[in-house]
Amino acid sequence: MYRIRNINKILYASVFVFLMLFIAYPVKAIVTKWIEVGKIRARVFDSGIQNEVRSPYFYYDFDYFGKENINSIAYMFAASDWKDPAGNVHPVKMAGTGHVFSDEERLTIPIPDKNDVYIHRYMRYTPPSIKVNGVELSNPWPKEGDEVAPKKIKGSADVMVESRFNTALGLTVHQRVFGWSQKNHDDYILYDWTVINTGNIDKDPEIELSENTINGLYFWRVLREFWWQRTWYSAYGQHIGDSLRMAYMYPSRSPSPDFDDLGDPDPVLGFLERPGFVGEAMLYFPQSVAYDAKDDSTQPRMTAWGNSESSWNKVPPTMMSESDQLFLYDVMQNGYGPPIQDANVYSNTHHAVPFDHRNIKHETDVPWWNYQGIDMKSSGPLNNFQKGDSIRIVWATVRNSISTEKAWEVGQDWVNGTATWNGSPDAPDLAEYYPAYDRFNGLAPTPNDRAKDRWILSGRDSLFQSAWNAQQNFDQGYNVPLPPVPPDLSVNSKPNRIEVKWTDDNRSPDDDLSPDPAGYRVYRARGNPNPQVIEGRLIGRWKNIFECGQGTGRPIQYSFDDTTALRGENYYYYVTAFDDGVGNASVNGKDLGVLESGKYLARTTQPASLLREPQTSLDGVAIVPNPFHVNATQVQFPGAPNKIVFEELPAECTIRIYSESGDLVRTIQHTDGSGDESWGVNADTYQTTNTGQVVVSGIYIAHISTPDGQSRNIKFIIIR
Repeated sequence: MYRIRNINKILYASVFVFLMLFIAYPVKAIVTKWIEVGKIRARVFDSGIQNEVRSPYFYYDFDYFGKENINSIAYMFAASDWKDPAGNVHPVKMAGTGHVFSDEERLTIPIPDKNDVYIHRYMRYTPPSIKVNGVELSNPWPKEGDEVAPKKIKGSADVMVESRFNTALGLTVHQRVFGWSQKNHDDYILYDWTVINTGNIDKDPEIELSENTINGLYFWRVLREFWWQRTWYSAYGQHIGDSLRMAYMYPSRSPSPDFDDLGDPDPVLGFLERPGFVGEAMLYFPQSVAYDAKDDSTQPRMTAWGNSESSWNKVPPTMMSESDQLFLYDVMQNGYGPPIQDANVYSNTHHAVPFDHRNIKHETDVPWWNYQGIDMKSSGPLNNFQKGDSIRIVWATVRNSISTEKAWEVGQDWVNGTATWNGSPDAPDLAEYYPAYDRFNGLAPTPNDRAKDRWILSGRDSLFQSAWNAQQNFDQGYNVPLPPVPPDLSVNSKPNRIEVKWTDDNRSPDDDLSPDPAGYRVYRARGNPNPQVIEGRLIGRWKNIFECGQGTGRPIQYSFDDTTALRGENYYYYVTAFDDGVGNASVNGKDLGVLESGKYLARTTQPASLLREPQTSLDGVAIVPNPFHVNATQVQFPGAPNKIVFEELPAECTIRIYSESGDLVRTIQHTDGSGDESWGVNADTYQTTNTGQVVVSGIYIAHISTPDGQSRNIKFIIIR
């Protein structure tokens, strides 16, 4: 009890300080655009910020529901001996944001276009309309700044978000952020910043700095992971000959449980909840400020890891002390933490020993650890950056892991004590992926544990492949092959079938890159649109249930009736368009084969159900399950643990549910013409009253009446 009380005091104090800072500090209206075309999505801000106050939890992996990895990001431009408009020389001048707070009034100032729009989102095609039972599920389109304009998108991206902002250094940033739905490029978000020395240090167009030669310019990035996750930090690219430059995070084992919990396996069901890797790869940083400068393969110049609560990376410069600013600039220049002692490291760089290569068994073993670590890196210095000059900085945030299916398969084997590693015999051993295994006993005490961990850690290979794909995409000017445009989708619950319909009219007449569809595929998931384990079953697995067009033996069609669905259960669908595969080669000449439109584009997130024909009387009405027991999951509908279905109804009737004492609990109008009705179509209305309260255990009476005067009372039981 003492410990809990003290934790509460700390939490209350932290929240109070946070709120006071937030209230006292200038906060600009939030202007954002979402990129949501691939496996991860990103919320892009007009000022380039991605901090905790503005954008917590901004990455989201659709394949692993709710398994985000990055909490917030800081960035900073910093220069030495900078002269302000009054002629005062500052030893260090910075403009940027901390990973918690930002200052968009004085440091990173968004500037609108001539129409007073701060941020634009350009799509290659009209985003698909997605409907289930007549309810529109797709996001509103267009909002202010949205436009279908493939000619304005650099290369072949599905979407590009664009904005401009000035900084207190007199540097103006032209921000472009790209997303792809193509299967080899849907697991990263690519950021392309052009930084121009304009001499403008505020929002108005007037130039405050007639001269603004900048020296000692560094670009600083900080990534913070989620405080409740156990995370190792590492990096690749500090050594001569490395083919990538990336800092990344991956799961670690907790020191407390009495079993190997790497990947957060359910100790009973086995499903691996958190096997993901996430990283940030530098794709281009110039060797100089020359217009045609080549990429500097030694950048970032500095990589390090530290405590997220350090004030010098948490807040913007306007909230920092002078000593913190000087300290931070020194870190950008000279590094932080024990340096790598390796002759093969690039000269004149300052890389700390990667976190996971230090002599610690768990990341929590370091004295400063407070469950919120950070990854730090800086690129530079650039000198003689004169007014009118511009540079370009390009990086990608990457997310990958083993597949959902593999996480389920390996987790099941691990629970049964039979996990084995049967990957490539030439693959590195476990210790190369997780260096602590080589130094400490007991991290994976059995062959079964080591096999599980080896599968999880093979996610690093997937992460690196995604980063290489991003690098190749940049190298070829963002011109990766495109799949066809995704179709509109409409799914409807019908008697004895679920109707799936689609169209092919979303392509813009200005789009000369997207191929014509050669056919379509329909995919279905049972119980949930995302992976979920219930009663030892993994539901939410997507399966191809229909295809038409080239190579299928069926002509192209635009509808499909799913008659194999089970009555009353929830089903989810997505439809893709595929091409003929001609000319789909990657930058290295590899044949990519047939490409499909992205599976996250035309996908339902609300359920449809197969219904039955209506009855003419109330004689056969049944309530399923009855009794309903909250713990009797084996008789519940998969993915809908609170769902009750009224079966064998007439085409139209009113269902009034009363408590045993006669109080009206819920009124349901059954008007869809079928013989089935559920108590709550959506999860937020399952077994709730008319006022939204979840009903308690008890005996209930359903009074069912029809327009022609029929009525019937049926008693049922709910046990919670």
